[in-house]
Parts: sequence; C-alpha cells; structure tokens
Amino acid sequence: MTGDAAMNELLFWIVCVLAVLFVLAALWLLLRFVLLLRAGGAVQCSLRNPHAKWRTGVLILGQDSLSWYRARSISPVARRVITRENFVLVSHRPSKEDPETMIIEVLDGDFPLVAAMSANSFAGLVSWIDSAPPGVQRTGL
Repeated sequence: MTGDAAMNELLFWIVCVLAVLFVLAALWLLLRFVLLLRAGGAVQCSLRNPHAKWRTGVLILGQDSLSWYRARSISPVARRVITRENFVLVSHRPSKEDPETMIIEVLDGDFPLVAAMSANSFAGLVSWIDSAPPGVQRTGL
C-alpha cells in the first residue's frame, strides 16, 4: 500500500468514526428529551433571562424544587434548579404571539427569569405552588 492510499484509508476511518459519534450523540439527545418528558411532573418549558434569547427545555416539578433541563444538551444534569423556598411567581400573561402560551415572570431568589409554557402546563405549575407542604409559604399567587 502506498503512502497516499494509507492516508486515504486512515482518513476514511476517521470520517466513519466521527459520523458514528455524531449519530450516537443525536440519538442520545432524542432519548434524553423523551425520557425527561416522560418523567412525572414534566412539562415543556422555554426559559430565558429577561434580556437573553429563549432556550427550549423540560421543566420537572419536583416535591421541593423545579428542575429545568435544556433540550439541546447532552448533560444529564439540570441546567437550573429552583427550590420551593426561592421560587416567587411575579406575573403571568398570555403571549402576544400565541394566546395558548403563557409568559411567566419568576424570581429564583433575587435572580429574575422568564418562562414560556402552555396554559395546561401553567395550571400544573400553579398546582405545584398550591401544594406546598405545611409550613412552607406560598409565593406569588
């Protein structure tokens, strides 16, 4: 085998390995998103800082906290976790572009966030707020 042929074969195998890694990463993203949505208390929710762009993700309503996972991330770890004690619902309104979508302004402690979710998902969030255990003050409603 000549030097050029060996280099071409090496390049071919490198491209094949990279293609397989790309496909595996894409499958992991899809599987992760589906598994997150199947978790109990999970809703689709976009999130942003007040002056940043929207990030699509999944919000899981846990017993003591809200966990938000970015849709386009391979990380199994929540991008933001808001404890029930730090969560404050500041305001909510229907979106101007889509009346079926609710825009919600919240505080994570002193840090402002804006969330977008369906009206049904917002109803679930309100139920989560209302279901605070005894002794935990409800905030924002």
